[in-house]
Amino acid sequence: MQLIQNQIKSFLSKKQYNAAFQQALTAQNLSLVLYVCENVDPSTLFDINPCPLEQPVLISLIQQIGGDLANQSILKCSYIDEALGALDIQHSSTREHVPKVLLSTLTKLKSFSVAQPNHPAIKHVKKLERVIQGVLRDFE
Repeated sequence: MQLIQNQIKSFLSKKQYNAAFQQALTAQNLSLVLYVCENVDPSTLFDINPCPLEQPVLISLIQQIGGDLANQSILKCSYIDEALGALDIQHSSTREHVPKVLLSTLTKLKSFSVAQPNHPAIKHVKKLERVIQGVLRDFE
């Protein structure tokens, strides 16, 4: 794990954001993914044009951080929000996976809303629910 984290640090120091996220996501270790998220400001990352994260990385990021909102909810919501904005639902590499991943994420968001109605991130969670519902309508 330390070796992977060192590789991620190296990617981040070179501003190779896609490689850093890909390394963390491939390890399927939420701690590593959050390490990258904590070290890269989402608004700065997603203000880069074109988005430095490839479409499969975006969808994997949404899937992995959307699976558990109990901890670092605000950071995760910020990343999901920005990733949704950068997602190209017409892209061949993501079109097939987007509905399933977003439906799963929406279910997790709704469960969080019911279980934690007074959580500090609840407004952000509700907004994400609406955004995801809008994106999913494009697949109907």
